[in-house]
Amino acid sequence: WVYLGDVYMHYALNGEDPRFTLKRKILRDMERPSAEIVLHMREKVASGELVVKDYKRVTDLASISLVLINKGNVPETITASMVSNEVSKTFLQRNDPKKFANNVSKAISGLKGISRQELQAKYYTICKQSPCFGMSFFRCRVGKSESSHVSDVEKVKFSGVNHAGIHLFGKGRTHIVKSFKYGDMKEYGAENGKFWIIYHFGEKRKLGKLTLFCKDCWHLHGVVYDYTNQLMEKNAIRASVQSVRRINWD
Repeated sequence: WVYLGDVYMHYALNGEDPRFTLKRKILRDMERPSAEIVLHMREKVASGELVVKDYKRVTDLASISLVLINKGNVPETITASMVSNEVSKTFLQRNDPKKFANNVSKAISGLKGISRQELQAKYYTICKQSPCFGMSFFRCRVGKSESSHVSDVEKVKFSGVNHAGIHLFGKGRTHIVKSFKYGDMKEYGAENGKFWIIYHFGEKRKLGKLTLFCKDCWHLHGVVYDYTNQLMEKNAIRASVQSVRRINWD
């Protein structure tokens, strides 16, 4: 359990103001670009959890975000401090903040006349192009015994979980090193700082095991459980519908 009083105390002792953000635990494969989802995406982009490398895409995201925040009444002059809350610290460290702010200002001028719903859809579409889209991330390392099943095992620093399965990422999270689909998973569990899965691979459907050493192994387990449970419910509903159709047909 998390007590808000403890959170405030932690920040106060460090001389900081607490900032509470919206976070969705799971994202379905057919999510619509609602205001809630776009807010969730904006937080992930700003924190750097949702990695977007392309300069123009980041510019478009920042410009759309500022228009949404200001409800269309964006100040004529866009400063570096205004855009700093909409992009990751890593991006600003690698690019000139003032120049980026000027580019955002130019991009905003091209958004005039576009409805809020269209802007949300545009922001959502750009985010979907990132390999990190819709994922919950956990710092981890792969067990040495599984190195034969994972290429570049030493480069794995994160595991990302979404509606499609479990994915392994390197430090920069720019691409997926390897993916494990839920349909290939036979078992999974967590214990003593590690999360593991037993999965099928190859044409002969042999069994392999992957162990991820992770401090948040039970949180990782919980997210995987929510997705697999959702998938099982969906398949159960689909099976019942097919059964009803079959009965009606007979």
